[in-house]
Amino acid sequence: MREATLRLAIRAQDLDLKGSHLHFWFQTVMPDGRFANYVYTRMPLDAQLVPNATNLELLEIKLSSDPQAWTCLGAASDRMDTYGCMDVASALSAVRNDFGFILFPVSGSPLPQDQPSGRFEIQSIELVGN
Repeated sequence: MREATLRLAIRAQDLDLKGSHLHFWFQTVMPDGRFANYVYTRMPLDAQLVPNATNLELLEIKLSSDPQAWTCLGAASDRMDTYGCMDVASALSAVRNDFGFILFPVSGSPLPQDQPSGRFEIQSIELVGN
């Protein structure tokens, strides 16, 4: 997925993301067998959408291999045996089929009123490599 282009047809309805944003995400397996999860934080998808648009919008994003464009999610202290981080360029070269979208960051609060709400409707997703 190095320097791949993400294309999607999407619509946002009634969003209240409580400070989070919709991002592209992927997971890969590191050489030691643990998983590494990355979020493309350079360009939040929701920031490019017209709120409550009637029609689907077509977005196209070139996924940079610049390490500053990505955030590794790392691991909680009790899950370091399962998750970690690695060089993002190497991670992008080893993605299988584990990718999608994630709201990031989210509140650590368990209260429903602190959680994001609304919906995204996605009609199509395409990843095009170079």
